[in-house]
Amino acid sequence: MNTKIIIHTCPKFWNDCLVLRKSLKRKEFKSYYGNGDLRSDAISTDEKIESIPIIKLIATTIINALQYEDKSLFNQITDPCDRQPFLANGWEIRKMRYAINSTGKSDGLRIIFCINNEHVLLTYVATKNLCSREEKLESEYTERIKAYISI
Repeated sequence: MNTKIIIHTCPKFWNDCLVLRKSLKRKEFKSYYGNGDLRSDAISTDEKIESIPIIKLIATTIINALQYEDKSLFNQITDPCDRQPFLANGWEIRKMRYAINSTGKSDGLRIIFCINNEHVLLTYVATKNLCSREEKLESEYTERIKAYISI
């Protein structure tokens, strides 16, 4: 696959990163930029992603998995969400678990993102305990996607 994959982010995705940085106190969430700058439009999405090591790893993992002609790797590391309200608009919602500590993916991060051809929209990132109420989580990321893709 020679198509260049473009990563986008919902504005509130950066708020999630700031919450994780404060709650986990991990250097992988520390940005090269200050706290407020992540929410600024003065810095490009690519620069913001590059500035946070763990977000860069997550984005790279998604891109690399999408690069294969055979989608088996992508389907191994991500799962489709149960509800797909944006399929008619070409967007599929996927979820991914990502290990951040020695206990593995089960207690790590939950990443919600959408794909549409060569576009990936990072929508939501949180720890497992912040995702415990499934209905609230689904409502939150659905609203973010809706606002971003202007349906």
